[in-house]
Amino acid sequence: MINKINNETKKTFKREFLILGLTILILLTVTSIISYNSNDIIKIKRSSAIPVFNWMGKAGAIFANIFFQIYGKAAYLFILILLAIPLFILFAPKKLKSRTKPIAIGLFFFIWGISIFTSLIVNKIGPAGGGFMGGFFGKFLYKYTGLIGAYSAGFLLLILGVSKISGIFTLGKSFKGILNQIKDVKKTK
Repeated sequence: MINKINNETKKTFKREFLILGLTILILLTVTSIISYNSNDIIKIKRSSAIPVFNWMGKAGAIFANIFFQIYGKAAYLFILILLAIPLFILFAPKKLKSRTKPIAIGLFFFIWGISIFTSLIVNKIGPAGGGFMGGFFGKFLYKYTGLIGAYSAGFLLLILGVSKISGIFTLGKSFKGILNQIKDVKKTK
């Protein structure tokens, strides 16, 4: 009986310690993203004597620059996602926690779609636009499908992201449904 209580206490302590460490890491990341300044990287490369504007110092400036180079202005969406992670771990019901992978995939596609839109609207690749994720693919789509095709692809990524997050519509279930309907038609013939 006492062993069982000790094991439960250890598990609870490990979980709380993990959540506390994760929360601290997330707050540091969010702070570096919020205080991002595109001139910080130039200052770091030129001289170590010039102070950076990022609140987390040089490490925060480098980390935030990586986020903005990959996702562009859509990196600001990561602030909401990162702040939600500890709350999700603590308060999400088990049914929702079982959908962690589809939610993560959906968020990836959603942010990718936002990156493409940002790149097309601002017409820049890099931190000022959609970053690599949006800029490269946005320009590629624009070159080969035109403006309407590029916006359509971005919109489809947004829909795919929302559908994976919500579970309302999944391509796998729809495909299985179509295959089942084809089998039913073949059986009736």
